[in-house]
Amino acid sequence: MAFQLKKDIELVESLSKILSEHNLEEISFSRRTGTNEQISVRVSAHRSARVEVAPRESVTHRTEEIPDPGGEVPDAFPENHPGLITAPMVGTIYLSPEPDARPFVEVGQQINEGDTVVIIEAMKTMNHIPATRPGVVRRILVENASAVEYGAPLVIIE
Repeated sequence: MAFQLKKDIELVESLSKILSEHNLEEISFSRRTGTNEQISVRVSAHRSARVEVAPRESVTHRTEEIPDPGGEVPDAFPENHPGLITAPMVGTIYLSPEPDARPFVEVGQQINEGDTVVIIEAMKTMNHIPATRPGVVRRILVENASAVEYGAPLVIIE
């Protein structure tokens, strides 16, 4: 498998150094692997990093948060988690009902099946995406107002 956490963390650290040395807001790196996967790394000055792994023929993406050094190492691929909620459509994600409102869910929050976890705006229609099971929100895998594709991982509930 092309995703190797240690090598990817080293790559993110190298890109972070370049970002800092040249006073950049963001830096990206992409490469193809021998297994028809595209690896993309994006490092932002806002201390976030993403590694995306996507098969060439697939429209879904595997996205991993790379922690700060010393941080908790994430699960290998969140799409294998039984409590994963995925995007049922293409659109723009909103984590709260209004820009200044509290988010629908927060990490550590207990929720019930059917509670709204995010909204996806598609074709000027706001679609409430419900929790598929009761539990505790463990990870929120998307950023507010970001674009998502069909099948993109959104939230993990345990």
